[in-house]
Amino acid sequence: MGYIVAFVIIGIVIYLASTWEPGRSFYYNKVKYHTPINRQDYLAIDKILSKHLSYYNALTENGRAKFINRLIVFQRTKKFVGRDGQVITPEVKTLISAAAVQLTYGLERFELSHFHTIHVFPDVHYSELIRAHVKGLTTGAGVILLSWKYFTYGYAIDDDKYNLGLHEMAHALKIDVMKGDDFDRRFAAHLDKWLHTSSKEFKRIQQGESSFLRKYGGTNMHEFFAVCIEHFFEAPEQFSRELPAVFKHLCVLLNQNPLHTNNDYQLQRNTNDPLRAKLVKKEKSKRKPSSVHWSYIVLALGPVAAIPAWIGYTNSVEIEGESLQWMYTSFVVVGALLAFYFVRRKVLHGGIAVGFVLAGFAPTAVVLALGLNHLIPIDKRQETFEVTEVYLDPYEDKAFVVLEAHQYNWERKLRTVDMEYYRSLPFTPTQYRLTFSTGVFGIEVLYDKELLP
Repeated sequence: MGYIVAFVIIGIVIYLASTWEPGRSFYYNKVKYHTPINRQDYLAIDKILSKHLSYYNALTENGRAKFINRLIVFQRTKKFVGRDGQVITPEVKTLISAAAVQLTYGLERFELSHFHTIHVFPDVHYSELIRAHVKGLTTGAGVILLSWKYFTYGYAIDDDKYNLGLHEMAHALKIDVMKGDDFDRRFAAHLDKWLHTSSKEFKRIQQGESSFLRKYGGTNMHEFFAVCIEHFFEAPEQFSRELPAVFKHLCVLLNQNPLHTNNDYQLQRNTNDPLRAKLVKKEKSKRKPSSVHWSYIVLALGPVAAIPAWIGYTNSVEIEGESLQWMYTSFVVVGALLAFYFVRRKVLHGGIAVGFVLAGFAPTAVVLALGLNHLIPIDKRQETFEVTEVYLDPYEDKAFVVLEAHQYNWERKLRTVDMEYYRSLPFTPTQYRLTFSTGVFGIEVLYDKELLP
């Protein structure tokens, strides 16, 4: 009996020891990253990654928590579609997402937000787009196609320099910069520098010369980048020896070094690190994305259209100045919050953010609000006054109404009517009626004015 108890206790200890680290990582993930996942699902993902990804196994507890958090976020922003009988299992979604997370692990923006759908085939498939059989394909339309058979081959041997998942995700990362509007700004800033540094090796491959990189990289610069990514993760030591400049710039580009397995692949920040100067230097992107962020459109729209429209509206419609001040101030506050968010995401910078708030967002929002306020009235009121006199101004083609007790004496627009309207009256006006409308935003404007007998 004593032996049974002893074996049971030993079994419990072994079980707890085997589950302690991922379990602890789960709670660490919950506290730091607030990942929306339960413990059972977390451990299932951890088991899949631990079985297939040596990259994941080298991460610290914090590093694994970060990896799974990003994996869950990536999964939830993509639609996985099984084709030709391929079933989308949790393992399929987890490993494909893991390829993207591994590639972007050092970047701030990792979602590859331009991409929305991933089609998974059991084997090679025929692409109508390029009219050829392919193992994988990444399109500018935000769709990735993968052969599950060859995807798994890529992770079965992690040092053969072939990895379909990393290859296609590398294409996606580059396309995300060219066609998306939510890409990683730091990556985009250094991409041209890396392309320039590596162009010599690319030309060598094209000319048929011997290279550490496989020949397919000489197809074009897009394939060259994807092949470099495969070699970067699967043969980093050899890469750093054979092509040290290309390797170092790729480390800076991705903000990670696969040789640094003892600190979650972070680049060393000590003073002797040759990459430190590149990391601390403020990099300003010279790349012009094909899709401009909407904040710049608003910034341009404000001075060009919104402010003139605002001036024209207020000149033609009587509106309380205090109401306009209140509305503008409110939208300045909202715009400032947006600008703060965009600055943190490195979409806007410095003075541009201030201009976005004061000259772009706030005036545009005011004009839109005034338009809605005018189109959607919720209340009306009328005021009627005795007319004491009417002055005709032939130069301005206007008639100016003088009201009893000099009402609205300083509000000339309220007392002005068109000369043509005045002369068309079949009677001598003795009363003047003003109709005010309160719109959906609670701002009162002049709705109508009428001379009465």
